[in-house]
Amino acid sequence: MSHNDLTVLPPHHFLPYWRDPPPVEIPDYARLTCAVNDGVCSIVYAVSYHGAQKILAALSVNPTGIAEKIDIGAQFDVSLGRMCGSGFLQCFASFSSLTGGYIPAGPSSKGSDIHGGNEDIHPISSHGVMYSTMLNINRILNGEGTITSNWDDAPAPVISPANISVTGGEMRMLREDGIHTLAVVHS
Repeated sequence: MSHNDLTVLPPHHFLPYWRDPPPVEIPDYARLTCAVNDGVCSIVYAVSYHGAQKILAALSVNPTGIAEKIDIGAQFDVSLGRMCGSGFLQCFASFSSLTGGYIPAGPSSKGSDIHGGNEDIHPISSHGVMYSTMLNINRILNGEGTITSNWDDAPAPVISPANISVTGGEMRMLREDGIHTLAVVHS
């Protein structure tokens, strides 16, 4: 768990699909990284070389026994979640997320076709992150040294990414009798 991370969203800005809070209480502006056993609708993945080999094998060659544990005909994110849940892969995630979504201005179908031909017009937006790369892209490309938050109530509405540093943290383990601190790294 890392503390005092100004890039972490306050809980009232969490997306509705984060329907369950973490199993432990975490302070505001702290980021929790943990093992996961399922997950869908992720838009970004970091995969090791060995993990990529296993994913490709499971989805194309189908090693013995894996077909019974995952639905290799399902959408990629569903299959990947089942690979995590079955123990075929070791999977980790952060809470809150390190990445978010971007919706370009215009009809809803411009950003995604998952809900059919909805042509409602909406403004440009970004969700799930404190500082959106896409909403700040002009500032970044123009060489400006600061970016702005997506949210008016951000603790730091304008920041310099060069000055953000999150160092230190704690390693904890959740057991039936509570949380146990295993290690602490001070910044």
